[in-house]
Amino acid sequence: MTLKDVAREVGVSAHSVSAVLNGKAEHYRISPATQQRIEKMALELGYDPDNNRSARQMAARKHGVKMLSNVIAVCSNPDSQPVHQQPYVAEFLDGIESVADEQGLDVLTCRLRTDRLPRMIEKEEVDGIIMLNSKTSQLDTLQSLHLPVVKLGSCYPGMHSISAEHYEGTRMATACLVESGHRQIAYIGHDTSFDVHDSVLLEAAQKRFSGFQDVMEKAQMPVEYYDCTLRESYPEEGVRAFHSLWEQSGGKITAVVCYNDTIAMGVILAARQMGLEVPHDLSVVGFDAVSDRYLFEPFITSVGYDRVLMGKRAVEILMQYRQGDNAPAKEERQYIQEVLPVHFVEGATTAPPRKTI
Repeated sequence: MTLKDVAREVGVSAHSVSAVLNGKAEHYRISPATQQRIEKMALELGYDPDNNRSARQMAARKHGVKMLSNVIAVCSNPDSQPVHQQPYVAEFLDGIESVADEQGLDVLTCRLRTDRLPRMIEKEEVDGIIMLNSKTSQLDTLQSLHLPVVKLGSCYPGMHSISAEHYEGTRMATACLVESGHRQIAYIGHDTSFDVHDSVLLEAAQKRFSGFQDVMEKAQMPVEYYDCTLRESYPEEGVRAFHSLWEQSGGKITAVVCYNDTIAMGVILAARQMGLEVPHDLSVVGFDAVSDRYLFEPFITSVGYDRVLMGKRAVEILMQYRQGDNAPAKEERQYIQEVLPVHFVEGATTAPPRKTI
């Protein structure tokens, strides 16, 4: 049973049936009486809105109608593990899937390749996209589509985003180290010299380093030992950076604030290689509070935020903006930029310095 069959039985156009069954009757000024007739006939004929959806979407586009697919895509970097295998995004997915289930939406998870988009996304057969870890080239490609996109974890120009209080997180972490007596505190983070279109992490990188700088300056302590050149978040990057800073300081560093937990893992591994005991010889603070999901020990003192809520809000934003026909022109679009609060998570990697230097 097809949309045309319903239209023939009711005596209206297929365009009108499509508008009613996709919740757009008011947009096309279809009377309540006609709506009821169409809905009743579709039910009587056993019309299945999911049958042959691709063909009906193509036909609908010819009539200027954007059909809803009730499918949202959750995408990540092709260089990363499949979405469900990434410890960092597990709670994002919990939030995404909980709201999607409540709203009757299906969730498509995929990794975006550098050479082409998945067919359903390229043909705009999804209602919206949630981006996890990504590259700027991928985000730029998605911006050319007529689909709402929500970026999780950091902001990017020209799309919705939900992020955490990056500045407040490292400000809080650094202040805790200062208050416990540390004076020689280092910082290791992502490259802050990128152009905004070179890195999706630029905003987070700059704000997290600024939080560290401001606390140090307020405490009248020099910002001497820092590395803001990292391009990746792998533990080996933390190993390399800490070895270099330790040598630069002549072994004076007593604490390190890290851009995130995976870099902090590398710092702790490097400290062990050098015979340093964490936290007695060196305190380490991360960001994201996910070291337990990597089965890393000890549990890293970190900055946490509600990733489940982030996932939920991402779906809610897509639901709000997924009506393609009612979407404003690109130059008139307004983008939601939500920032969620952070909290300090006490772990087993911080302690007062063994001695004041």
